[in-house]
Amino acid sequence: MAKLTVIDWRALAALGLGIPYAALWLAEARATGTGLTDEVPRWVDWWSDAVQGVMRTGELTFPIWFVALVLLLGGAGLALEPAIRDPGERRYPVINLVVALGMFAAFAVAAWTVGADYYGFAA
Repeated sequence: MAKLTVIDWRALAALGLGIPYAALWLAEARATGTGLTDEVPRWVDWWSDAVQGVMRTGELTFPIWFVALVLLLGGAGLALEPAIRDPGERRYPVINLVVALGMFAAFAVAAWTVGADYYGFAA
């Protein structure tokens, strides 16, 4: 019998795998001036400047996005792991399912954005 729980440790680990995507989003938002206010904590500026510094040359942009996409999929799979076990051992932690759905959504948005930029069609 499947049991419904609140959270599993894998949800927190999965959120850690989403950090590169958050860093890329943050750097892009700071570079374009969209999505953030003028008053942000100092670490936000430091973090976005560091990511922009790495991506400034353009040579590492696609590899960094590729790694972020892979980590988003890995995080979603990690969060879903309790629900995709053998039928007798399945559990359904609610937070894990929410985190997995969020990471799948972030993956879809990021993949669409990268694909639109790479292939040159409007996003």
